[in-house]
Amino acid sequence: STRSIQPKAEKMIDEITTKIEQILELNIEKFKYIGVNYGKLGYCLFLNYLSDIRSEIDYKVKAENILEDVIYKLNNEYISETIYLEISELGQYLIQASNNNWINIDLEKNLSSIDTLMLDLMSDAIKKRDFDPVTGVLNQGYYFLERTQHKDIKNIIHNIIEFLIEI
Repeated sequence: STRSIQPKAEKMIDEITTKIEQILELNIEKFKYIGVNYGKLGYCLFLNYLSDIRSEIDYKVKAENILEDVIYKLNNEYISETIYLEISELGQYLIQASNNNWINIDLEKNLSSIDTLMLDLMSDAIKKRDFDPVTGVLNQGYYFLERTQHKDIKNIIHNIIEFLIEI
């Protein structure tokens, strides 16, 4: 009897993901942000997983095009009240995309400028005693937790933990 439920569940999941895909595609230009949580990179994440599930390369191509658009926007005076969070999410997305073989990039080279920015922001946030998840140390902490290959990761995480203990 579980076998008779499984095809129905798979069909229902396929119908739901198709509906989500259609809604996202119709509304992609309405996305105000570029990040994963509230923006276009979230759609990229969805498309890449959909490509893996359905074994269809077209979703990956669509995700790559959106990623290129996101990077283009960032390089051309993108303005957002949550830009540092979105840049952090871009870095986290690139790490996940590389780890899942969705993109083939030199991760260290591509993340070096984000690393520098996040370190500067973290230093400022520590001085201001700002531990907010969007503007403060927690934002950079989340980024560096994903950034396990960074050469100074142990010192960075140690500094964040010391800061949080002091609070």
